[in-house]
Amino acid sequence: MSYDLKNEIEKLSSKNEDGLSFPLVHFFVPEVVIQLNASAISVIYDDAFTTKTKAEEIYNSCTDSTSTNEEGVGAKNKIDIRSRFTKNEYVNAVDQLKEHIRKGDIYEVNFCQEFYAEKTAINTVKVFEKLNAISKAPFSAYCKFNNRYALCASPERFIKKSGNQLISQPIKGTIKRSANQKEDEQLKIKLQTRSGMSNNYRIMTG
Repeated sequence: MSYDLKNEIEKLSSKNEDGLSFPLVHFFVPEVVIQLNASAISVIYDDAFTTKTKAEEIYNSCTDSTSTNEEGVGAKNKIDIRSRFTKNEYVNAVDQLKEHIRKGDIYEVNFCQEFYAEKTAINTVKVFEKLNAISKAPFSAYCKFNNRYALCASPERFIKKSGNQLISQPIKGTIKRSANQKEDEQLKIKLQTRSGMSNNYRIMTG
């Protein structure tokens, strides 16, 4: 479900440029599921959708250790990454949001900016592998929707339902760093224990 789905279910609108044209909602049923835990790997599939041979091919392609050392971007293919904002536009937008907070129109803002590149070819799998090698994000994902791709390396869990518990792990809320190692460690502990919420967990039961 994309952010702009809100425009379909609420009286809202967006004027942000959409250069990707992903569907607002996309549901799918996987033909093959590869499930990993600490001691075993399970390959799950439905005979009505695929065959054992095809499931094994998919598994083998995922575990193939003969992959090349390509970076994912050709050496001759220089990527020109740009922001949708100029610095002045960004500062002006922040000032406007601060004014909304002062007026009481809003109390929390998740303000983002887009960085983009055009006319660029990349090896999506290699870029995804390199991204996760760098960030080691706990909630990463690689999605292919026909000829469109979404590569995610998120440190946030939006929501998880486990029994009668709903668990959210946002990263909203931070604290300054210190050049002094001892003070930096104290600030880390302060952030972890703020409001009694270790690691910024929010747990609701019902």
